[in-house]
Amino acid sequence: MPRLSGGPARDLPACPRPGHENRKVVKDGKYGNPPRQRFRCSDGADFHRFVPEVPRHETHGGTCDACDTAVASHLGPVTGRRYDFPVREVAAAFVAVGGGASYQRAALRARAAAGRELLEGSWGGNTVAEWLDALAPVVLADQAETSWPETLVLDSTRFMVENIRTGTQTLAFNVLGPTAIPPAAKAVPGCGR
Repeated sequence: MPRLSGGPARDLPACPRPGHENRKVVKDGKYGNPPRQRFRCSDGADFHRFVPEVPRHETHGGTCDACDTAVASHLGPVTGRRYDFPVREVAAAFVAVGGGASYQRAALRARAAAGRELLEGSWGGNTVAEWLDALAPVVLADQAETSWPETLVLDSTRFMVENIRTGTQTLAFNVLGPTAIPPAAKAVPGCGR
């Protein structure tokens, strides 16, 4: 295959194997769908292939999708090793769901932004549901409660439905509302609390 103009690739990752820091690294084809760059580490006689610790999608046309900066094709958006979507699209889907969007709408936005085929039907939101199932424990770990609050208040209310033909009321559902009150802040001397 003839070499394309523009010279050798720049900003290639270092080989992750110990002792290979000074070996030559070149691009060595692609893997996965969507394609991600694979690399070759060589000392002239011996070589091995590797993929970077942080996989990246291939950029389209050598331009960053977010800021229109020229970047090398192997420096595209960061993605999970077994995910077809860039991490920023997964994060955008989480933000959309947190803002009130349905899983299906958030998944359609993520698929469109990542250039993936749009799914029809009501089951399209499974993508975002699976992301939340897999990633929410990691994302929410810092927010997890580690101890019981000083006070826990529970309240409930019933919602009734009236049958307009018979005039009878039946229970539709109950709502239980818990709230936690953290330990009282210590009074600061001289502030009157």
